[in-house]
Amino acid sequence: CAARIDIGHHHHLDGLGLAGDVGLALHQHHGIHAFHLQVAGAGNALLDGDGTKAFSAATERLLALGHRRIVHLAAPSAFTFATLRRNGYEGAMLASGLQPVSIESAAESDAAYAVALQILAGESRPTALLCATDRMAYGVLKAAKELGLRVPDDLSVIGHDNLPASARTEPALTTMELPPADTGERLALLLLERIKTPDAKPVHDIREVHLIERGSIAPPMTP
Repeated sequence: CAARIDIGHHHHLDGLGLAGDVGLALHQHHGIHAFHLQVAGAGNALLDGDGTKAFSAATERLLALGHRRIVHLAAPSAFTFATLRRNGYEGAMLASGLQPVSIESAAESDAAYAVALQILAGESRPTALLCATDRMAYGVLKAAKELGLRVPDDLSVIGHDNLPASARTEPALTTMELPPADTGERLALLLLERIKTPDAKPVHDIREVHLIERGSIAPPMTP
């Protein structure tokens, strides 16, 4: 989903907590203190999960299950989070002596579905797809079902975000989560501190991401 923020109607707006690189633009163009996803640099405050470490760990989990043909369905590289997650996957693959394969898609279900149809219908299809977001993973699950592939027997799938619907997919989606309750509280405290002391050194708070293992991953039927 998308939301429109009309800055002109918020003359007394002091700060926002936003998911995505949009926070950087708000800070630069409107002087609003915004905590945003992984846009580090001078004057930029951020609060996010460690996407690189999380995707490295997810890749290592698939490798431990016996997967070798692991493809990363990446979000557009224009997004900082997408680059960091891709780096984690590719680093883990290279460290295991395997060639990483990252294929980019728009970060939504329908686009991922269309790309997954092409990936899974080809020869030497992957045994696991590591998706940049849960919504992309939903598209992969739909494509696998349409092609007659069983998840997780024929294909393992992992997402990221732990959206509420991810516990109700068939099978339930293995995903990664930045715990929302603790993160929301920390975000509010950091934003209040930033408003109170705007000249203080920007905070870079990178938090651990947890793997939520459900029914969408298993050892591959064939290596």
